[in-house]
Amino acid sequence: MEAFGRVITVLTAAFCMVFLLIVFKMAPVHWQKNETVHSIALRYAMRMLKSGVISQTERENFEKELSRFGNYRVELTVYERRRFEGDAGRVYLYKEWNGTEERKVLSSGSYLRLFVAEEEKGTLETFLYGDGCTIVTGGRVP
Repeated sequence: MEAFGRVITVLTAAFCMVFLLIVFKMAPVHWQKNETVHSIALRYAMRMLKSGVISQTERENFEKELSRFGNYRVELTVYERRRFEGDAGRVYLYKEWNGTEERKVLSSGSYLRLFVAEEEKGTLETFLYGDGCTIVTGGRVP
């Protein structure tokens, strides 16, 4: 009976070593993927802020580039600045833009928010590699 316990202990230790080797070899690949997706999203947001234009073809290219790394959900929100004259002077309000036109020129002072999230993964993958990639980037249009 004592020999059986030793065999079980050795098999469990061997299984754990193989399991940990696989996890530690694959985890940096997923972390690198998340960093790559983050840099792609940041570059896309900076291009939009610098040019002041949102185009449908550029967004499709961005989504195609992201699809090479997995399933990602992209939400682009634009808050346009509106100026009103009131009793207290100038008042600035922000209105969310929900347009679907081919090309949108951003007005100065508007805010851009780009949200990129990886689609939900399975339980085992979430346990091994974490929740996944969620990126929020953007800024104010100069």
